[in-house]
Amino acid sequence: MKHRNKTIGQKIKIFREQKRFTQDELSKYISLDRAAISRIELNKQIIKAEDLFDIAGVLGINIYDFGKL
Repeated sequence: MKHRNKTIGQKIKIFREQKRFTQDELSKYISLDRAAISRIELNKQIIKAEDLFDIAGVLGINIYDFGKL
């Protein structure tokens, strides 16, 4: 499946679901609550670089993987 035109928020959702994390589960490992993760995935909130690095770490992916989808 091609995801080249996806936003960072959409890519976060794809990786999160591939790793079988719910938004609530992911929020327990980072400094964002479930609602903020939802807003980011829906492109209603801009993600800070540090939060993107935290999400990548929790999901076990390289930060550059967000650009590969």
